Amino acid sequence: MSRLRDQEAKKRQLQEENDILLAIGKEGKEGDKLFKEHQKLSDKESEVKRNIILEELEVTKRNRGYNKFLADLLKDRLRTVAFPEGWTHMEAGSDRGVVMELKSPDGRIFRSAFASVKDPLYDLNAIDNFALRAENTIEKVNKLNHNGIWTAS
Repeated sequence: MSRLRDQEAKKRQLQEENDILLAIGKEGKEGDKLFKEHQKLSDKESEVKRNIILEELEVTKRNRGYNKFLADLLKDRLRTVAFPEGWTHMEAGSDRGVVMELKSPDGRIFRSAFASVKDPLYDLNAIDNFALRAENTIEKVNKLNHNGIWTAS
């Protein structure tokens, strides 16, 4: 059920983004003005969200839940990744850091981890890099053809 809800939410979000793009795509001063306003709002929202997360990390780093909180942030970040059919992911906080595991449809497992440094800015950057790494791994594996040979893109 949650997968269906996630798909419906993504469809709604895509429709909203499409409507915004159509409005911004208008030629002339009106389109330029809408684009600049949208960009300012988007930048402000991103900055506010990032500051809130950094504050929460700052508070959480004093207790044992820091790495679990980082793992939860990674899980939230991976929700924005379009996982192809059959791919699964798992994240967990350990005593030393965060572990991420990707599983391909054919059962191969790709595991990666990082040790947190208890500096929210660095650790949040590591989360962003891990989300990007997950996307790159999926893309590379999906480029393999049935013989296990890399195909040209």
